[in-house]
Amino acid sequence: MIALLIIGLKIITSMIIAIQDMKTRMISIYLLIGLFVINFVGEVMNNGLESTLQLTGINTLLLGFIFGFTFLYFKFLRKVSNPLITHLGWGDILFFIALTPLFSPIVYSYVFIGMTALSTIIGLILYLFKKGKVSIPHAGISALFFIAITMFTRIYESSLNSLLS
Repeated sequence: MIALLIIGLKIITSMIIAIQDMKTRMISIYLLIGLFVINFVGEVMNNGLESTLQLTGINTLLLGFIFGFTFLYFKFLRKVSNPLITHLGWGDILFFIALTPLFSPIVYSYVFIGMTALSTIIGLILYLFKKGKVSIPHAGISALFFIAITMFTRIYESSLNSLLS
């Protein structure tokens, strides 16, 4: 019963994140913190505190590495004055932090790459049709992808960690 409640909260929170990001290009910090707490508590219930803390820490370092190099690329090679505002969104970063408790590092990498690739493809399609400056709702698209992952793992009673490891 509690597991079903947590899954429902993940889906509802992610759907609101997707709607906010796609409509306003801004996401409430409370939703992102809420999603992290829901994911963290759910994983503690399933795998224990020590394992969840370990996954969260490793994946946060991995995410810091990815976004850190992306920031440096835009700042020093592309000469963008403030890439966190113009190219990288805090909502995107915090959304991916909210997913850190859920996956082993290799699976987290696959999920991150998949979500980023899907966002890029949708962004390219939007660019072709809008013929102007397009802002890609990375966190919103990723939230929809996360809902699909959550539903898939619930319906097939499996885990991406066991399928992709």
